[in-house]
Amino acid sequence: MSNNNFPNPNEPFPVDESIQVIEGTTIYKNNKWWFAVLLANSFGHNKVMIYQWQWFEIKRKEGDKWVGTAIQMEAKAEDRF
Repeated sequence: MSNNNFPNPNEPFPVDESIQVIEGTTIYKNNKWWFAVLLANSFGHNKVMIYQWQWFEIKRKEGDKWVGTAIQMEAKAEDRF
């Protein structure tokens, strides 16, 4: 992870493999926290997801990673984002 506070636009959002990100915007990101709003497809439904991740240091062999939680709101197919 970089040591600056600027979001890397090429860094993918750390969501579960089952979630397909359609669009996303980082609201805030630093070395410990990452907040983003995503439009994603989850189990065949488009949803607006508000994510909060925290940088989590784990065992050296496994490496560090982002660990997060999401608030999901289902969007209707005819809604435009």
